[in-house]
Amino acid sequence: MFIFSSKFARSLSRGVVVACLASLVPLALGSPAQATSTAAASDVTPLGGCTGGVICGRADNFSGHDLYTSQDITADVNTRPHRCHIWNKDGGSTRKDVIWGCTQTVLHHGNSRGGNFTGVDVDAVTFSDVDYWVAFGTPTNWKRHVKGEWTRIHNDQTASCDTDGSRLRCLIF
Repeated sequence: MFIFSSKFARSLSRGVVVACLASLVPLALGSPAQATSTAAASDVTPLGGCTGGVICGRADNFSGHDLYTSQDITADVNTRPHRCHIWNKDGGSTRKDVIWGCTQTVLHHGNSRGGNFTGVDVDAVTFSDVDYWVAFGTPTNWKRHVKGEWTRIHNDQTASCDTDGSRLRCLIF
């Protein structure tokens, strides 16, 4: 049995609407390079933009910790000020590590970034100070990820992060 805060439940219901809207707009996501090599810019479709200008990735932070987001991940590591070790290159639950260029921005507790019709597209999230747990779709199959390891999300997804007692977790839907 899972108990969600009212904010988390609102985000979850928003995800159902997003999923319906997303089915109307075709997604164009990149195919980035492996972590062991540097990719040419032509190897990926640039990330960081909303699909159709309206379907945008979102992050909600209800965790009590600072969550970090990136809105502009790219396989071209020389075009961004930071490097992000992303464990799920393709944005799903399958592990496929890459190192991409990114810009890291803090999202304080109680705040959100991005989302549909905002023009702001969150591409990835992480916690820098503590390991965290991630589940995709439903809150049943949580997997642990080390602090600083980024979780990629698609334009039609929300990363809703909170705490379950002593552990931080992000549900991606």
